[in-house]
Amino acid sequence: MGDVKRHLEAHRSVWAASGPISESVAALEEVWREIELSQLVKADGSSGAKQAKDLALALAAGKAYKIGRRVLAWAKKQNQPEVAILVDHSRSELLQGAEEAMLNRQRQILQQARAHQAELAAYQVSDELLDGLEAAINTFATLRGGYSLKANQVIYSNARIEELLRKARTLLDILDDEVEGLIEDPGFIDQYKIARRITDRRATQSRTRENGQMQEA
Repeated sequence: MGDVKRHLEAHRSVWAASGPISESVAALEEVWREIELSQLVKADGSSGAKQAKDLALALAAGKAYKIGRRVLAWAKKQNQPEVAILVDHSRSELLQGAEEAMLNRQRQILQQARAHQAELAAYQVSDELLDGLEAAINTFATLRGGYSLKANQVIYSNARIEELLRKARTLLDILDDEVEGLIEDPGFIDQYKIARRITDRRATQSRTRENGQMQEA
């Protein structure tokens, strides 16, 4: 994933104009950040505490802003000014300032999205989307309280990491087809395939042992 991410970042101009690829890359970048946070939260010690907290805040703010824009659009169309006021926050308002104020804004968006979720179906406000925002908010709220990272494993457990890795694999599989189908730059495609190349170390080690045994025999 790291190799793919670096390749995409280095050649953004090649794929940025493609809507489907841009959407897949944005989704992959978000999953990447969540996996990074999962690793930090599960790490022993507290050396990464601030980094984990900052990453959790960035995740929560990004998710809240995306959902807030969808709820805001719905509220304006349905003439719901009281809802619009509660969810109309800029990225900077969700990411900068007093931590308690940022949390309250993010929670307001989550609360309004939950309350009107049935009406927001056309705006793709799904359970998965809201659960992801809630997890990010809860993680940031817990980490800012000064608790040890080890104690917060309940938030990003092994099961959560496995879920994120499955999601990343699915996104990468889709991106493989999009790159080959929508990009006209053969050099970019070749380098992408190199970045995606996976070495099955277990299989390699198994073959090495088998060859060694045959030579001994």
